[in-house]
Amino acid sequence: MKMNIDTILSDAANGKEISTADLLFLLKSRDGFKQIIQTADMLNQSTNGDFVSFVHNRNINYTNICQNHCKFCGFRHGSGDKEAFLLSVDEILAEIAETPEISEVCIQGGIYEGFGIEEATRVLHAIKGAYPGIHIHAFSPMEIKHYSLAAGRSVETVLHALIAAGLDSLPGTAAEILDDNIRRTICPDKLTTKEWIEIITLAHSLDLKTTSTIMLGHIEQPEHVAAHLEILRHIQKSTRGFTEFIPLFFVPQKTALAKKFNINEMLTIKHVMKLFALSRIYFNGYIDNIQSSWPKLGLKGAVDCLAAGVNDLGGTLYSENITRCAGGSHGQSVSLNDFKSSILGKGKIPRQRDTLYNLALPDKNN
Repeated sequence: MKMNIDTILSDAANGKEISTADLLFLLKSRDGFKQIIQTADMLNQSTNGDFVSFVHNRNINYTNICQNHCKFCGFRHGSGDKEAFLLSVDEILAEIAETPEISEVCIQGGIYEGFGIEEATRVLHAIKGAYPGIHIHAFSPMEIKHYSLAAGRSVETVLHALIAAGLDSLPGTAAEILDDNIRRTICPDKLTTKEWIEIITLAHSLDLKTTSTIMLGHIEQPEHVAAHLEILRHIQKSTRGFTEFIPLFFVPQKTALAKKFNINEMLTIKHVMKLFALSRIYFNGYIDNIQSSWPKLGLKGAVDCLAAGVNDLGGTLYSENITRCAGGSHGQSVSLNDFKSSILGKGKIPRQRDTLYNLALPDKNN
């Protein structure tokens, strides 16, 4: 077994693309942890040097009302719940006004009949009118499908309308695990694997860049993880439309999925680091940016993963809600100074970026 691990990692270190079968073998192996981490770190150094990036952004969830019943979510509410909310355009603009120096606003929300394509385009027009320099990163593939169905319009027509209104890029969320058997258990109301792929590839064809994600640490098996990453790599080979890959780790504390399957803890940091490292190795040459999520791992956990092929820490957010409502305890925001000091503490070089990973931002923020 050790010789097989050594051969796979040696090939990867020399720039050879590892196969999905190789990936699955490494996912299942209990050996080779140190070598996997070292190989990922070497590949990251070759691609990104000592630079570690982050973005000055604000997260806005426009509603927590959702007709879907994802078992891993602690954020959703029914429209009649006292905790339910739907932000107006003015309220969204007021949130942005609190941090007008941001370069990106990230906007996502629940699947709600009271928020469709008309409301979405109204929000986009308002933001671009008030803050023309802010990049709008908004609306998951699930939201796009909802807008399409509710309006009786094609996905392509919906995307064109959003782009015309000011949409700049799309979150590649709602992916979870791209296996329909798993999806039927953890998110039975969500779009299918095929629909997610179709919306993402269509967005790329319209020159909308997207992120790519996976959710780990619930009921998935190594086979599901390998197949998911294979789908993403296949898309990236075709479109080159993914800006980054973001493994998201299941936070179980306040979720129906955790109760049903008796999941009491998140993955260990060692498991997390191995998954980051294998992502770097598998995507080498295709997806240059691997991001660790501080809302899931905490800032310390996120920066610890810089040794395992990670080169990006995500954004300041200011108002993180999804993880917090599931039981996360790492706060709603990270300051620019905290990003910088944490990165410097690992012997790396902090670099503020924009959404599309351009680093040439004013020195005052670096």
